[in-house]
Amino acid sequence: MDEYRDVVLTGSLSPSDKDESDYLHLPFQVPEGTIRVDVSYDYTRAPFARARTGDESVLDIGIFGPGDGSLPPVDSRGWSGGARSEFFVAEHDATPGYLPGPQGSGRRVVRPERRGSRR
Repeated sequence: MDEYRDVVLTGSLSPSDKDESDYLHLPFQVPEGTIRVDVSYDYTRAPFARARTGDESVLDIGIFGPGDGSLPPVDSRGWSGGARSEFFVAEHDATPGYLPGPQGSGRRVVRPERRGSRR
């Protein structure tokens, strides 16, 4: 029988956070035996025209790992920018923009990137 486990990660970014870093690193552990990792996220989106002029923020997303746990992570499994609000990686399949492969256990990092104004 398949067993699914939800891991809920939360974080927030404000305009002043942009001065320190574009990225928010959200680490989590993947248990042994995991065959697929699904990620979905939501945030208050800016109207497209305002986001393009830098008046509002856009959130891009990517996933890294397993790796050595360093930050910033260097072992990318994929990046979809702001094009998607969900993605998955599995051994033989993945959302376009992401790399399939064995999941293994260990640390992963979901990394939202805030684009937009520094106000």
